[in-house]
Amino acid sequence: DYVKKDPSLGWRFTDAWFSMAGAGDKGLPNGLPVDEWGIRVEECHPVGASVSRGGATNGPAAVYATTKYVDWLREYAPPEAQGMTFSEAGPVPAQGNVAQQIFWYTAFTASMIKDGLPVVNEDGTPKWRMAPSPRGPYWEEGMKLGYQDVGSWTFLDSTPEKR
Repeated sequence: DYVKKDPSLGWRFTDAWFSMAGAGDKGLPNGLPVDEWGIRVEECHPVGASVSRGGATNGPAAVYATTKYVDWLREYAPPEAQGMTFSEAGPVPAQGNVAQQIFWYTAFTASMIKDGLPVVNEDGTPKWRMAPSPRGPYWEEGMKLGYQDVGSWTFLDSTPEKR
């Protein structure tokens, strides 16, 4: 994964990592009144992110998630990961020298199945598999787990119809 200071770190944690640890409330689509980002929402308006304002971005699940992320990065990631951003770290697993990635957006899947990569078999099938998102100690059944854009599809005019 990565840790270089970058705007993407904000949503890296609030959009996925915190929810896997158990930040946010149960409820659809994203937890109510505190969504999976840890932001308290009332009548469709955000009213607070910190615990003092009714949110969860600095609550126990968020602290656990951040601590675990940093610990795992220090213990298991190659040293260069600490100098990478989201865009720089995303393509690295396709190089064939990463056994596991902490969390992976499906946007990188296409780059992992190209012919000739060390992570693709001769018949074109991937050597790798996706694992389910982990669940942290504060996660409960009914909470969102990991990154999901529930019900929010966007197709650009330039998107090929057969994609």
